[in-house]
Order: sequence, then structure tokens, then C-alpha cells
Amino acid sequence: MQSAVGRDTLVQRYSPDPLAALMKLYDAVQGIRESESRGLKNTPFLESALGKAYLASLWLAEEYGIALRPAYRRAGLRPSITDMEDRNLQQTQSGKPRSRLESAADIEVLAQQIARLVGHFEIGLDEPDDSEGLADLLTAFHRHLLLLAAIGDVDLPSLIRDQCRNQPGGGASLSRRGWLSPQQARSVRQFAPVISGTHCPFAPAAQLWGLDPSPNESIDDLARRLGNELARLVRVSSREALDGLVVAFPAHRFGSTVETAGVTLQRLLARLLLADPLEPRSWEHESIRDRSWRFRFNGEDFFVPIFAPFYPPNHPRFTYSARETAFVLFQPNVSFHRHLGASKITRAVIRTQFADGLQEYEDRGYHLEAHRFLPGLSGQAVDWFDTPSPFPAASEMPIQSGDGTR
Repeated sequence: MQSAVGRDTLVQRYSPDPLAALMKLYDAVQGIRESESRGLKNTPFLESALGKAYLASLWLAEEYGIALRPAYRRAGLRPSITDMEDRNLQQTQSGKPRSRLESAADIEVLAQQIARLVGHFEIGLDEPDDSEGLADLLTAFHRHLLLLAAIGDVDLPSLIRDQCRNQPGGGASLSRRGWLSPQQARSVRQFAPVISGTHCPFAPAAQLWGLDPSPNESIDDLARRLGNELARLVRVSSREALDGLVVAFPAHRFGSTVETAGVTLQRLLARLLLADPLEPRSWEHESIRDRSWRFRFNGEDFFVPIFAPFYPPNHPRFTYSARETAFVLFQPNVSFHRHLGASKITRAVIRTQFADGLQEYEDRGYHLEAHRFLPGLSGQAVDWFDTPSPFPAASEMPIQSGDGTR
């Protein structure tokens, strides 16, 4: 069902933003609570509320790029709408049986926990004290919806299917036009050849967000939007399995050579530093030549590699079939720690895999972290960060023309 919601997003070209999806979920939960408190059993009102609550929760997962399947498995549930009832209810009903009213109350409590976490993600409310992420909360929410549906003799899987078929997107008509979830961004789709071609063992399962430049938008304006999305990414990735955010640029203007890519990268990072929510600062005051320097934004360290068509096929930053686009990828360090901590793969193993694919990391003269962001064509260190001014006049040039051409 989550995949179906994602496909509808692409077809509809818009989807509910997270706060709109949350409001829809909360409205449905209040409908469930009201029907139970008033003793309204087996009514179309209750059936509709159960279906809307389930679909709104799927929208929330989709908007953040959160895969629910792993969370289902962690909870011992079967992630299939076709046969989810029997085994899932057996797991859910272990222990003391719940009444309909108690089940509705449990659903309301979970909705409140979900609301607090989404409030933290979206507008920076205080982070909840509990350690559960949104994927686990939504899984528990689904279990209780299933339990209440079974108690009330409601065929929830069939109901959800019908709602999706009768209302494409499961409720996208309530959405804000122009909004697409960050994982559905064009930049993510353009980056797909790199993901499928790279020798990084973690790439196939990577959960990425994207940010697309708008017509007539300068890099400076893009950087302002990017700052908001990165701050949001930091809040979400502290709880969820997200691996980064990618921005795609027309290569002929902003990434045709190492030099132009360096100017683009410096300008973008300099603007981001000025917009850092926790520690706004100027590029000139960064100690980039200190070996301990990391690009830090909103309290999180990022690795910021560039991938561009000027790199040859034997280079790790080769873009494969994406020959007209340069990419800047923002990878929070929490992603590296999560992947390396959950597997037996080491950095040495990763480098060996690249070498076996004839894309060896040479690291010649890499004394600084910044050298790894934008390596030279032959692996030599490039001091791209020493451009005299990070704000040349080109920073006000639109990334693409008003007619959308690149």
C-alpha cells in the first residue's frame, strides 16, 4: 500500500504536506473516538474513519521517505495488506483483550505521540523524550487500527483498497498543489543512475531526499530553501533511516569543470553557513584548513560530495548516464554511523569494492576533509574552497531559465 501511495504521488504530481496529512489523521482518529464513545457500531462513519486514519498514516511515512516494511518486521508483523490480518492480530491480541473503547483510546494516544514527533520534524518543537521513531509509531498505530477493525467486524484491507480506487492517492484532493514529498523530487530520480552504478554497498537501500531548483531561482535563493530542508533533514534523520539530500544542477552552467563545480560548491556552502539555525557564521571564519574541520549545519556534520559529468568512467564520482547533470549530495554523518554500525562492512572494504570496479580512490594529497568533497580528475587534492569571494555576481544568475530549459 505504501508503494501504491507513492505511485499516485508521481501521477498526481502533488501530495499532502506532512502537517496536512497529520491533520487528516487526527481528524480521522477523532471520528473513531467519537463513534466508540457514542456506541456507534458497524456504521459507515466508523469504517470511513478507520480507512482514512490508515491512509493518512501512510502519507506521513511517504512524505518523509520512511519505509514501513522494516518496522513491520521488527514488530513481528507481516507487511502485506493481502494477508496482514491473521498473523498481525495474533501478535496484537497477545495479553489482556482490549475493549472497543480501550482500543480507540490507545489509537488516540498513539496519534498524540505521532503529532508530537511530526511537530518536532516540521517546526522544531521540543524533541519527544521517548526514543521511538515515526516508523515504529506508525506500525503500532496500524496494529491498533487492525485490532479495532477486527473487534468491530470491519474488513479494513478491502476498505483501504476501495478508498484508494475511488479517490486516487487516498486523499490527495486535500493536499496543497505544488507540494511533492522530498523523496519524489526530480533530483532524486536524476540521481538514480549514480545510485544503481556506484560500487558503494549501501547505495541500493539508500533513502534520499531531493531539492529541485525552481525556474529563475538563483543559487543564493536555492541555498535559503536548502537550509530549511537540511534543518528538517537533521531533525528527521535523528530518528529515521534517512541517508541524505541531493540537489541536481545543469552541468553546463554549474558543473562543467572542476573549477566551476568548486565555485558552485563554495557559494552554496557559504550561504548555508549564514543561514545555520544554531550557529550562523561566515565562510571566511571557517577553519577549513584545520584537519578536524567538518561541514556542520544545524548541529550535524555532513559529508558533501560532488558528482559531475566531467569525471571519467574510472572515477568514483562518475555520473553514468546522467551526462547533463551535476549533483551535490549532503550526507549526515549519522547515516555513516548507522550503516557501518549495523554491518560488518568497513571503510577498507568499501574502498576495495571501488578498486575492484576500477574506480579506485587515490586520495593523493588529501590532507583535509574538504578535499574529499571535490577531488581532482586524477585524485589529486583541489583547493576549491580558496576562491577569493564566495559570492560572485553569478550567484544571482538563475539556475534555469523561466521556460524550464537547462
